[in-house]
Amino acid sequence: VVESNSGDQHEVAIAVNPNNPLHLMAAWNDFRILPFSPFKPGYGFSTDGGSTWSTGVITPLAGTYNSGFDPSCSFDRNGNAFYTYIASAGFLGPVYISRTTDNGQIWDTFQVSSVSNQQDKPYMAIDNTGGSRDGRIYISWTNFSSSDNDIIFAFSTNQGSSFSEITIVSKNTDPGSGAYLSPNSSSSSVNAGFVQGSVPVVAPNGDVFVAWVDSDGGTGSTGSIRVSKSTNGGTSFGSAIVAASITVAWKENVGILRGSSFPTMAIDSNSGTIYVAYTQWDSGDLNIYYVRSGFPCLLSGNVISG
Repeated sequence: VVESNSGDQHEVAIAVNPNNPLHLMAAWNDFRILPFSPFKPGYGFSTDGGSTWSTGVITPLAGTYNSGFDPSCSFDRNGNAFYTYIASAGFLGPVYISRTTDNGQIWDTFQVSSVSNQQDKPYMAIDNTGGSRDGRIYISWTNFSSSDNDIIFAFSTNQGSSFSEITIVSKNTDPGSGAYLSPNSSSSSVNAGFVQGSVPVVAPNGDVFVAWVDSDGGTGSTGSIRVSKSTNGGTSFGSAIVAASITVAWKENVGILRGSSFPTMAIDSNSGTIYVAYTQWDSGDLNIYYVRSGFPCLLSGNVISG
């Protein structure tokens, strides 16, 4: 058991110290303070391979924001631990990153970009390749602050103390009326396109890939899992390719679980093969698929049941 307080914990992420496989970090949305607001970015550290854990919550920078959510975490090769999340005060705020060198005893916290409202779903990767960009932190997320919505990206070369100007990886320029603008929108209210759920990974040669879902609307709509590549450390990205054409699942509740077609991605550190897994809506069912070198294979059917 990592955490056993009386509030919910969900949207869990985990990371392994590249220098010490027994040193783990977990991150989650922590609702230990009820009712739901203010909820905090929860974390746990283990130094014995997960047998025991120390846990806590991060408080965003003093001021407007008193809560945070949508966690992602990672280590660099120096053993520094990083945690990125959305700061909130009852609405979608900016992307923050927190850094600790002592398993959460002290956190340094920084705002990732100047865009300070309607940001969502940040995810992080760190270059631990030992190459020319070793230690660079990459974060991609969704910007809902304008009439369209974008997958945007920024990087840090100084352990998160500051970040580059944002780069737009993908733009949905025709969201139309009723487009998804908050995490509380139900499937039935999403009747226009959006891009969402991005995740970056670093290849063995230091190239950066970002995957996301591009949808024409809510559940049952046509869409695709797209991937774009940067060969210059995230300064710019090439044209996106379609990794898979899908029927979109969007916040579909099955039992106590909720499924959306956000991708996750990994790269084989030896071969460089890219794997992308995602959820698809199949005639009233949620199934998990993966693609490798562009060939879709059913990984598991009926994996979510009520």
